[in-house]
Amino acid sequence: MALTEDLAYLRDHFDDLMAVASRKASVATHTSGTHGSYTVAPTPLNLGAWRLVESIRTFATASMRLLCLPCHDAETSDMLRELAKPHRIAQLASSDMATEVESLARQAVERMRPWLTRAETHVMVGRCPDCGRDLWAAETDVDGGWMVCACDATIRISDVAQSRIWRLSLSGAQGTAAALGDLLKACGTPVKRKTINEWRRRGIIQPIASQDGKPVYRLWDVWQAAHRNDNQQAKEEEDHISDGVAA
Repeated sequence: MALTEDLAYLRDHFDDLMAVASRKASVATHTSGTHGSYTVAPTPLNLGAWRLVESIRTFATASMRLLCLPCHDAETSDMLRELAKPHRIAQLASSDMATEVESLARQAVERMRPWLTRAETHVMVGRCPDCGRDLWAAETDVDGGWMVCACDATIRISDVAQSRIWRLSLSGAQGTAAALGDLLKACGTPVKRKTINEWRRRGIIQPIASQDGKPVYRLWDVWQAAHRNDNQQAKEEEDHISDGVAA
């Protein structure tokens, strides 16, 4: 039975996915709250894994509620262990939502496997605009390359990567210069950590917080700085050189 195999896979490998997702936690995403709060998420190449962790938690919570099981504050791994029990699988398979549960479990497994088996030379650049699958590409193909999704759609990697940046920016993503530099590189916009810090020194961007003594910046601010028009950048370079001569 596919649902049995899929729930067993999620149960057995969820902790492995968590290890990938939380290997380096230095990019934060804004969440709701009276004063605003931030959920720490992984560095750029693992941000997709972190979002998959959240998706699996949502799936597990919904499945527990479908069976009228307590799930408030429950750990995702504990919920998956409960759902993978034979009698729980039977209950899910006989429920009115059986088709949806089976489909979501299959999608979760298909998305999880690449995170645990892909070579480190591949990165998740975004999601297919046609079918929604996670798209993985070799680092050498990220800049201006093309790829074919499993659904046969031909996709320009840079377009998908930039869409990912937009989504993250709208969610309030932020991080240290090193973390954001890695994120932008994976999305086809290489920006060095030193460049980001230099932009801060020149007043082009401003840090919004600090983490372990290091400035934290909004992704959107860094993205905008990296895509200033050529005339604006040239003028800033001239002003920078003039300041250096005057000093």
